Amino acid sequence: MLKAGPLSGKSFVFKDLFDVEGFTTGAGNPKWLETHEVATSTSPLILSLLEGGCRVPGPSTNR
Repeated sequence: MLKAGPLSGKSFVFKDLFDVEGFTTGAGNPKWLETHEVATSTSPLILSLLEGGCRVPGPSTNR
């Protein structure tokens, strides 16, 4: 369920430079992506946006 907040109704995508639980942070580098595990926690910046009511459909990539 989405939280109500000052950013309710807004959405954003994040570059894979920020850890987001359930996604692999690859920094746009396929080799990095291959050698690192899925994030087990979420960046405080992303958490702040989510807690403000934003929804996130997924990461942005240049793969």
